[in-house]
Amino acid sequence: MAAREPSKDNYTHYVAIDFGTSGTGIALSTISNPENVRVFSHWTKVRIGIDIKAPTVLLLDPDRNFEAFGEEALDLYQNKRNLKYPDRVADYYLFNRFKMSLYSREKISAKLKIKASNGKELPAVEVFAKSLEYLKLITLAKFEGFENPSRKILWIITVPAIWSLAAKQIMKEAAHKASIGCSNKENVIFALEPEAAAIFCEKEILAVRKDKMEEVADYLIVDCGGGTVDIAAHRLSKQDNDNISIEELAPPQGGASGGFAVNNLFEEMLWKLFAITDQRQIDEIKSTYAREWTRLVSKEFEESKYCFDPNETQQEFSININEKLCQAVEKIAKRSMENLAANYSEYKVTWDEDENALVLHFSTMVRLFQPVVSEIIARIEQSLARPECSSIQTILLVGGFANSSFLFEEVKDAFSSKGMVVLKSSTPLLSVLKGAVLYSQKRDIIRSRKMGQSIGVKISQRYDKAIHNPSEVEDVEGQLLCRTIFHPFIKVDENVKAGSSVMHRFRPASSQSSTCKVDIYATHSSNIKYTTDRGCYRLGEILIDNPNFATSENYNFVTVIMDFSGTEVKVLAYTQDKQKDLNLSLNFVPEESFIPST
Repeated sequence: MAAREPSKDNYTHYVAIDFGTSGTGIALSTISNPENVRVFSHWTKVRIGIDIKAPTVLLLDPDRNFEAFGEEALDLYQNKRNLKYPDRVADYYLFNRFKMSLYSREKISAKLKIKASNGKELPAVEVFAKSLEYLKLITLAKFEGFENPSRKILWIITVPAIWSLAAKQIMKEAAHKASIGCSNKENVIFALEPEAAAIFCEKEILAVRKDKMEEVADYLIVDCGGGTVDIAAHRLSKQDNDNISIEELAPPQGGASGGFAVNNLFEEMLWKLFAITDQRQIDEIKSTYAREWTRLVSKEFEESKYCFDPNETQQEFSININEKLCQAVEKIAKRSMENLAANYSEYKVTWDEDENALVLHFSTMVRLFQPVVSEIIARIEQSLARPECSSIQTILLVGGFANSSFLFEEVKDAFSSKGMVVLKSSTPLLSVLKGAVLYSQKRDIIRSRKMGQSIGVKISQRYDKAIHNPSEVEDVEGQLLCRTIFHPFIKVDENVKAGSSVMHRFRPASSQSSTCKVDIYATHSSNIKYTTDRGCYRLGEILIDNPNFATSENYNFVTVIMDFSGTEVKVLAYTQDKQKDLNLSLNFVPEESFIPST
């Protein structure tokens, strides 16, 4: 975690990588023409209609060397199977939709691994690093003629606003492993996806103000991606010089209700229709026919999702299924596809033998969409119910899933009657990607953020029976101490202005120690007393190195400055007399995964 912001003057190019659950995009601009954001569209192979992003699919060979990324990874994997070397192909690693492995904070640890289609696992950092290294190489190919071009580039990686500090750390370590950024990691930064989209959509947001004379617009931005939905409440203000500033009104909220949640329901429906319940058989089909299955779910069904019009009740959607995949299903089910569809009653479907396609009726699409859309609407209502959001009158949908007419119309119906203006970006799929490039040059636009949790440390106090819980007391060399007091650096819902910081002094646990270890704790509560209280958990640690701790009075204490205002936590440490900056490491990734009490 860098202690300083990168200097904008050091860079000639700004490159954003929008590393999505379903698709990945690259965009760039130059210091000479920063507003001209160009989107990379020269992928080796692309999906129909979505040539600005490549599927987030990675293929590694049996020795864990990079083979391919995107559509090419699927084709190459299948071609190797067609060569009929099953023993060798079974050792290849095909990873798909793996970004969601970083969604759940409770499951993240230094041992986090991601499972490939062959059932084998690799460390998460390695999987992300191999992907980022490829994205770096194809980007640098556009900078021919520049000496040491990677040193002149500021890299921006988009991340959900609801991601944990542990998830960000793994992504930063992967970027470093992929040689994106210098050894001090200062020329790679994160852009929070809702903020990036807001910067890109500023004119659209200001255009719908009810009072055009008002220079302020409060809005809810709902970033509907493939894996997650990020909801952020902002106040956008127009300055005298026509520049804008953005303040966060409430901490971001969201969850795993992105567009692929609909695809997951579609997959569940297919296995029931196929009458295949054995997970080993399911895994075998998805591995053997990885390209066909991915195209079925991520292309055939995906295109139908965005053609689905809630006002066209007679619509039907023909989902082509690869012939070899059909034969594999029929062999296991011991029934024809036509018979399977005819005997399936949970959803309204039919089989088109001439087109080798499953036909989904309008009511089926509604049932697949409704649970996910209802969850998104509930999350929006939850955000708007906060007192800080009472002035919001505008809801802006961005992200790939925002292209869905059904989603947009349902959200519009739910909130228009409450006086809300509901709109979607003119380019939902590109709002985050292009906005991330703009953010890299306009980071000072973000004036303040709201804390989503209280963060602090464990301290000791002399036992006072009037205020301390006896169960938290220890006898330390004849002195009664309460050693589990939670001392907050910053509290949940606190408004943190850009560049602001907090300071605290620490000392080593032993006078003979050359290091000072500071355990950091977090909670979603604003009023807990002890680190052992329900809902409080160990967030990470700061390890400060100083060989002179034990040899000089001036080094007995360490002053630590922490900045929580950015997209990452920044920390500086120096000696008591402020004469020396100290080396430190900041770690938010636990050795083991955990599930905190709630």
